[in-house]
Amino acid sequence: MRQLLVVAIVVAACGGHNNGNNGDAGDGSDGGVGDAPTDGPGCPAYQHMCNGACIPTNDDPDNCGGCGTVCSAAQVCSSGKCVDSCQGNLTACNRRCVDLNSDSANCKTCGTACGPGTGCSDGACVPSQGATTAPGCAGGGPPVDLGNGTSSNCTAQTTFRWALCSCLDVTSSNSITTDAYDSSQGPYVPGGPGAGVGMNRMFGSSGVTNVSGSLWASAAAGLSTSNDLHVGQELHVGGPLSSPTCTVGDDGYVKGNISTTGSIAFGKTLYQQTGTTTSGTVTYASRVEQNVTVPEPCECQPNQILPISTWVAAAMATNDNASISLSATAAQNPSSPVRIDLPCGKYYLSAITGSRAVTIVAHGHTALFVGGDISLSKPLAITLDPTATLDVVVGGNVGASSTMTIGSPNYPALSRYYIGGSNGFSISSGAELAAYFYTSQGLVGSSSSLEVFGGVFAHDFNNSSSTKIHYDGAVLDVGGDCGTGTGCTSCNDCGNQACINGSCGACTDSSQCCAPLVCDPQQGKCVDVIIL
Repeated sequence: MRQLLVVAIVVAACGGHNNGNNGDAGDGSDGGVGDAPTDGPGCPAYQHMCNGACIPTNDDPDNCGGCGTVCSAAQVCSSGKCVDSCQGNLTACNRRCVDLNSDSANCKTCGTACGPGTGCSDGACVPSQGATTAPGCAGGGPPVDLGNGTSSNCTAQTTFRWALCSCLDVTSSNSITTDAYDSSQGPYVPGGPGAGVGMNRMFGSSGVTNVSGSLWASAAAGLSTSNDLHVGQELHVGGPLSSPTCTVGDDGYVKGNISTTGSIAFGKTLYQQTGTTTSGTVTYASRVEQNVTVPEPCECQPNQILPISTWVAAAMATNDNASISLSATAAQNPSSPVRIDLPCGKYYLSAITGSRAVTIVAHGHTALFVGGDISLSKPLAITLDPTATLDVVVGGNVGASSTMTIGSPNYPALSRYYIGGSNGFSISSGAELAAYFYTSQGLVGSSSSLEVFGGVFAHDFNNSSSTKIHYDGAVLDVGGDCGTGTGCTSCNDCGNQACINGSCGACTDSSQCCAPLVCDPQQGKCVDVIIL
């Protein structure tokens, strides 16, 4: 369970640390990344034990955030809080937040339920394939293993530590904004700290950049911006730093000269490579010359890349399609709109393509493997119940020229996408994205405004319009205690915690944590944010 130490926040930009990210976090009520879900004994994340049963308190208006907490007739239960309105494209229906395009109990309008054997797709009731329940799905069913010998939740927990991480560049001709919240503690509130951005090569943005977490740019070419840069926690730069205006809330680690035509301010200590200089107005609480090392923040070496093609090939050979009479070609160029309901288990589709609307809903701990591309000219919706988890593993590329709805902003941490194609993930206008996206082989790109509740791990990232990523810190707890024990070689083997002399244990220094996490030495925990 993630635990945080509470600390004061100073919003700043441009600072770095060569061993981890240090910064701030909220308790969830103010939009910050808060504590782990307080689940009842034996209940999954986002659920509590109420009268002997696990209840999805993230969504239940009669048990909203806890047993017996009742929302009024004018409120909805959103991320475990009674509030006045829903997030994203969701609509209030009977005190719940639903998607009228895919909710079979409220299809197109509140209270319009689809009949037996049908489900909602693009706001219309159509014949449904699959099943909403199946034997073995009690409690959502067993944890899913994508093929790497560990649960899909643990895979997500160790993969998605950043709001945005790129093996190559992060470039934008418009603004970039990242902030954080914890969907297990309440709905999104702007400005929460803890959303880190990392790149192994270059950073370029023509607009203002606001990163509420830490910013890591490890390349020897350093970091140069043409507009204002604001970093809430640490800044790590592997070469020179140049910016017209830069503020950093925490320490800065810069392996090169620093120059500005305006001002650069570090909230705490500036650690700068021995023999380097500053020019212009550069302020800090203190400055230390030393050797500065900025490791690559994104895990992109061949032995670190997730084996997506191997996972897909194994699922094509062995899957649970027969248990629900699901054809592998059910969503490949269909002649009419498609609705697929998936219970717990592992399922395989050859592709999701064509000119008909496709809606897929997961109702348990579910993994969907797609052999080829996801490419539609009609609306695509892939979502899940609040008691489910959904991992989508795509052998090809993902793109849509129509609307795309992925996951729910009430629980992005439960929805994860792993994309293996060299063209990656292309995003069109009107996309509602509430999930985590991993495409270490391809580009994540958009020509329109991009807003993601969750996070992005890309081989390369480019957006010609504005980018907003609201990091859901609940993903750092979704797997629980992953990889504890002996035989570890890195913090990844310990579920992001310290690996000391081959055993998972308490951290004493942030260098033992997986970036951008930092060590809270009082608790011996690697955490996303430390707040005083």
